[in-house]
Amino acid sequence: MNTTNTIAALLLAVSAIASGGAAAEGLTREQVRAEVLAARAAGTLTSGGEGYQADIFTPSTRSRADVRAELAAARAAGTQFDGEAYPGPLPQAKPVARTDVQAELAAARAAGTLVAGDHYPASY
Repeated sequence: MNTTNTIAALLLAVSAIASGGAAAEGLTREQVRAEVLAARAAGTLTSGGEGYQADIFTPSTRSRADVRAELAAARAAGTQFDGEAYPGPLPQAKPVARTDVQAELAAARAAGTLVAGDHYPASY
C-alpha cells in the first residue's frame, strides 16, 4: 500500500512539473511584464482567481451640485441612511397590552398555527 501511494505521489509531482514547464514556454518574463503594465495603463487589468471581475469604476454623469441637492432633500425628508443602516424612517413599535399578547398566543395554539423555532405550523 505504501509503495502504491509513493508511486502515485511521484507521478503527480512529475506531471505537475511537466505541465508547469509547458505553460511557462512561449512568453518571456519581460513580455509578460510588458503585457501587465499595458493592461494596467489601459485599466483592463483584473484581479487573479475567480473573484468578481466586473468593471467597478464608473465615472459619474451627475454634477456635484445635483448630488448635494439630493442629499439636502434626503436629510430634510429624513430618508438619508449610511452604509447598511435601515433605509428610510425606522418603524415605530406600537405598545401592546400583555393580555392582548396572551390572547393572541392562545388563539394561535388553538388554531394550530403557532410557530416555535424552526418548525412550521400544523396548518401548512
